[in-house]
Amino acid sequence: ETYLRWFSMIQEMGANCVRVYTIQSDDFYNAVWEYNHDNEHPLYILHGLWVNDYVQFSHRDAYDKDFLDAMLNDSRTLVDIIHGNKIFSLGEDLGSGTYHKDISPWVLGYILGVEWEDTTVAFTNHIEDSKNRYQGKYMYTTQEASPFEAMLAQVGDRIIEYETVRYNEQRLIAFSNWPTTDPFDWHELVEHYFRKFAKVDVEHIKTTDAFVSGHFASYHVYPYFPDYLGFLDIMGIEVKDKDRFVDEHGVFDSYRAYVTMLNEYHTIPVVIAEYGVPSARGRAQSDRNTGRAQGGMSEADQARALVTCYQD
Repeated sequence: ETYLRWFSMIQEMGANCVRVYTIQSDDFYNAVWEYNHDNEHPLYILHGLWVNDYVQFSHRDAYDKDFLDAMLNDSRTLVDIIHGNKIFSLGEDLGSGTYHKDISPWVLGYILGVEWEDTTVAFTNHIEDSKNRYQGKYMYTTQEASPFEAMLAQVGDRIIEYETVRYNEQRLIAFSNWPTTDPFDWHELVEHYFRKFAKVDVEHIKTTDAFVSGHFASYHVYPYFPDYLGFLDIMGIEVKDKDRFVDEHGVFDSYRAYVTMLNEYHTIPVVIAEYGVPSARGRAQSDRNTGRAQGGMSEADQARALVTCYQD
C-alpha cells in the first residue's frame, strides 16, 4: 500500500520513471506490477545493482570473487527477479522473497554498480595491470581501457548475455559513476590537495551489433561534493566558454558547468541518476558559488536548490 501511494504521488509530481539502487523485497515488484499492468501511463524502472561496501573498502581488488563473482551472480538474480522467476533471500539490507510478478515490460534498463571508491579503482588497476582487455559478444574494451573498466565490460556483457539467452530480451545498460572517478584530467592542485587520482571512463567500453538496446553514462553529481567542483573556474578543468555559466549577478554556476562538461565529453547519452540537497540541521559541505549546501538549509531553501539543480 505504501509503494502504491508513493507511485501515485511520484506521477502527480510529473515523473514517469523511478530509479532503485538495489534489489528490493518482493512487495516492491508486486506493487510495480499492480500499479502498471492496466495503466495507460505506467511508471518505468531503472534498476541498480549494488556492490557490498565492506568489499569495496577492504583489501580486495575488483577481480576478487567477493567483488566480481558477486556482481555476476547478483546480475543473474536481478534479471530473474524482474521477469518474475525467482525465489531467494539475499540476507541483511537487501531484498528477499518470492518474485512471481513479471515487471520486465516496464524496466528500461540497468545501472550497474555504485559510487566507486578511488582506492579500489587504483588498487585494481595496479594489482591486475594485465587484465586491461575484454572482448565479449556484446561488450568489449578499447586499447585505452584500464583493468577496472575491463571488469565492468565483463559484467555488462554477461548480464546482457544471460537475459538474451534466457528471456530473448535486452535492456539499456549503464555503469554507475561519480566525480571522484570521473574521466577528466584535473589541475595538479586538485590532484594534490583533494586526492583526485582515479578514473573510470565508459568511453573505453564499446558495444557490438549484437547488443541492440544501447548503453548510456550514469553519474551521481551533487552541487557541494566534492569540494573541488566549487573551484572549477579557477583551478579545475579547462572550461570552454566559461561565460555561459555566469548568471546576471556574476555568479559562476560550477554545477551546471560540470554536468555540461560531462554531457559534452561523452559520445553516448548522459543521465544524472542521483542528485539532491538535504535540509539536515548540520551543514557538512557547501557549493561556494551558489550556496547550495549539504544541510543547514530550510525546506524552502532546499526546494529552491533542488529546482535549480534540476534546471542545471
